[in-house]
Amino acid sequence: MRGIGTIKLVPAAALLLLPLLACAAEGKKAGKKDAAAGAKVRVAGIRVVNEGVGKNKTELRPFNYNKGTTLALLVRLPAGGLIKFNRGASKLSAMTDDKGSDFTRKPKKTGRFSFGSRTGFEMAFNAISKDGGAALVQIGSPNLPAKGATRVSVSGTLVFQRASRKQTFKQTGVALKAGTKIQAGKIPFTITKAGKPQWGNAAVSVTLRTTQAGPELAGIRFLDAAGKEIKSSRQSWSRGGKMSSSTYTLARKVDKVTVVMDYWTDLQTITIPFNLKTGLGLQ
Repeated sequence: MRGIGTIKLVPAAALLLLPLLACAAEGKKAGKKDAAAGAKVRVAGIRVVNEGVGKNKTELRPFNYNKGTTLALLVRLPAGGLIKFNRGASKLSAMTDDKGSDFTRKPKKTGRFSFGSRTGFEMAFNAISKDGGAALVQIGSPNLPAKGATRVSVSGTLVFQRASRKQTFKQTGVALKAGTKIQAGKIPFTITKAGKPQWGNAAVSVTLRTTQAGPELAGIRFLDAAGKEIKSSRQSWSRGGKMSSSTYTLARKVDKVTVVMDYWTDLQTITIPFNLKTGLGLQ
C-alpha cells in the first residue's frame, strides 16, 4: 500500500527521557542567554578638553590630555565573572550631543597627539575589578560638544568574556632554557629566551611562545622544587599573526621549575547593550 512508511517503536524509557532532554537543552540555552542578565551600565565620568597652546598645541594642555571628549562607562554584572573586555567585537552605534553634533564624524584637523581621526573604545584604561563584578570602559572622541550643548548621548554594545571556574594542569622539571617545550593542559608553549632580564631587579626573565594561546588560559605560575610558588610577573605580551609571546620575570633563580597553568572551563562571550544620556551631573 502506497503512502505507508516504516514505523519504528521507541522504548517507553526513551519516551520518558525526551521531556528531560528537551528541558536540559532549553536550560543550556537559557544559561547562555542569562549570562548577562542584570547587567547595568552607567556613565561614571566625562572629560572635555580643548586644544592646548604652544608647539603642536601641546606645550600647555588642560589636564595634560588630548583635545576631545571622553566618557567612562561603569559596567556592573551581579553574577560576576568578567575577565576581559573585547574591544574589537564591541560596537559604538552613536555618540551625539543635544545640539545634534555627531562625535563620530572625522574632525577637520587633528593634532599630533590627538585621538586620531576616529571615535571609539580606547585601547588603554579599560579595567576590571578583582571580583569580576564591575568594569570600566572608556569611549574617546577627538571632537568637542557644540556651543551650548548640555548633554551627550551614547549607545552601542559591549562584549565581554566571562568565566568563573578553572582547571589546573602542571608540568614538573621544566628547564629554564631556550628550546624547552611545555605542555601543561591544552596549549603547548616553547621557552624562547631565559636569563637575566634587560631591566629591573628580577632574578630571571622567561619568554614563552605559542601559536594557540587564547582567552581560555587564565594564568601561569611557577613553583620551585619544594612546591613553593616563585613570585612572578608578566612584563610584556606581543602577537604577530597566530604567534604570541609572553615574558615573565621571576623573583628567584632556579634551574628547573614546575609550570602551573590554569584554564577557564566555563568561558562565555556575553553582549551588554547600552543607551545612555549624561550631563555635567552625570545623570
